[in-house]
Amino acid sequence: MSKPGASPGSAPPDDIEQLELRITALKQQAVDLRLQLYERTEEPQAACAV
Repeated sequence: MSKPGASPGSAPPDDIEQLELRITALKQQAVDLRLQLYERTEEPQAACAV
């Protein structure tokens, strides 16, 4: 969100860079969590197949 009185889209570049870094970190965390979930759901299935 922009500050009152600021023109739309005039966020300082540092703020944008910090948000982009945060987005990248959250995307990586989501990938890691999906992998953990996949591994946890696969292990019980593999054990039952033995």
